[in-house]
Formats: sequence, structure tokens, C-alpha cells
Amino acid sequence: MAEKYRPANGAEGILFEVNFCDVCEKGDYADSCCDINVRTLFYDVDEAEYPAEWTYDAAGKPVCTAFKGITPS
Repeated sequence: MAEKYRPANGAEGILFEVNFCDVCEKGDYADSCCDINVRTLFYDVDEAEYPAEWTYDAAGKPVCTAFKGITPS
């Protein structure tokens, strides 16, 4: 199982959400709703409910494996 990612502070969390959540088909601003970022606020990284989608890629950079970029219309 891959190591789960948790932002070290609020600024890092905002930057992650700008790069993923804000431009994702499933994000807060999309027609559908994604609760991944909300679960990161409610649960500790070692709890089963903490989203496994927030993890690290092969280069060690944080990613969201559920990310689907918004297709321009």
C-alpha cells in the first residue's frame, strides 16, 4: 500500500487543492461532488477513513489518484 499524503500545513493544503481539486471533474466546483478533501480534514492519516487517493507518485510528489482534469468546453 502506498504512503498516504497529508499536507504539512494549510498553505501546502491550499496549493495541493489548487493543483488538483479546483481543476478536477469531481471537485467542489464541478457538477458532481467529491468528499476526498473533506475526509482529509476529519480523519487522521492513520485512520481507515482517511482517503487513500491522496498519496505520493514514483517521484515522491503528492498526487490525487482520483484526479480527472476538467476538459475545456
